[in-house]
Amino acid sequence: MDDILPEVIIASSNRCIIYDCNTGKDIGLYEDVNTFLPKTLALIGQDFLIGAYSNKPMLKIWKIKKERNADQKGFVVPGIVSALAVSNCGNYCVAGIKEQIFVWRVTTGELLTILNRHYQSVTCLKFTADDSIFFSGGKDGHVIVWTLSSVIDVCAGLDNIKPQFVWTQHSAEVTDIYCDNKVSRVATTSLDMTCKIYELDSGMLLTSICMDVPLTSVVMDSLEYAIFLGDERGYLYKINTYERLPHEIHRADMNNKAALELHQTKIISLSVSSNGKQLMTASEDQTCKLWDIESMTCVSKFHIEGALTNAFLARRPACFSNKEAKTLLSYRPFERELPKKTEKQYIEATIGRKELSLMHDGCPDNYYDHSIFCHKPAAKAETMDATAIQDIFQENIHGETISEMTGLNQQLFTVTLKNNLASIFSDPPSPS
Repeated sequence: MDDILPEVIIASSNRCIIYDCNTGKDIGLYEDVNTFLPKTLALIGQDFLIGAYSNKPMLKIWKIKKERNADQKGFVVPGIVSALAVSNCGNYCVAGIKEQIFVWRVTTGELLTILNRHYQSVTCLKFTADDSIFFSGGKDGHVIVWTLSSVIDVCAGLDNIKPQFVWTQHSAEVTDIYCDNKVSRVATTSLDMTCKIYELDSGMLLTSICMDVPLTSVVMDSLEYAIFLGDERGYLYKINTYERLPHEIHRADMNNKAALELHQTKIISLSVSSNGKQLMTASEDQTCKLWDIESMTCVSKFHIEGALTNAFLARRPACFSNKEAKTLLSYRPFERELPKKTEKQYIEATIGRKELSLMHDGCPDNYYDHSIFCHKPAAKAETMDATAIQDIFQENIHGETISEMTGLNQQLFTVTLKNNLASIFSDPPSPS
């Protein structure tokens, strides 16, 4: 039973396919005539699959079903999406369009904000396991750490949204970002042939791994005992991280056994199973492979028709195990523009049809006779001092209530005092 994986492999080329990791069979097929860009395929909870076209400014959404003909819908977005990620709760979607990051609320389709901090196109986006933070990487080599709560804050303007960290250690395009379930360390890879490992709490750079070929993907095992790096030639590098790491690690200092030729072309994606025993690698050679991490032997191989662009391990959707499983999430077409700002509206209130005015203490003010409020001809304004105005103000608001309450309080005080005095004199204290 330990060898049975609760995950499936979700891959895309000119269509999306869901494979059973245990049997190797495809259990879900979602046809489409268009191809999908790398880093733009994601799950919305366990109910929907969303992807971005490579040649059109459009997103496509399928309802995950066991039947082959799944419901699908598409809607236009402001531009071609170069990177996309959905929060694990399924409520928020972030997408990179050129150098901007669009943030939507999935259930309503509302465009919450547009982030502008990259200087070139966004290449990858990633949420932490608890959805509190998401990361963005770009062709400018920058990796930016965003706090989701501050990004979706309705009170914050576009100019007030500031990232938690901006990491600028890469000198070329960022190709992949990894963040573990414990949200403690973050690893990034780049075409500058380096992998950077950061501490998320402090933003400190812990280690730089310097290779002799551009790196394309990164992942760590569930216990962070090892980090796996994929390059554009199809090689996988396994580096131990359970020991204290130096500030820099160079390819020349590594053991030759650290490099494994697993594919014929670029590795585009890496994923580790939930039990931490198996590693999935996906390559442009149209194959996905499952490997035993301890022995690094191939367990399963999946062939994908067409140009493979995305592949990742995901928890098996409930609909494949239970036909009566209900859809828990919903979505609406995403808005293309931010809602227009509404001007503040001020409401002028009157109390008891009596006109009040602001005045400084000691300054005279105009008081209108009571007859004006009784639909009689208006009287001439009289000049009164502040004390008189205050008395009239209280009387106009409360009427006879103040005098009535004053009398009741006086009576209550008198009765209470009389009863207390009577009890004292009726039972005098005994002499000691």
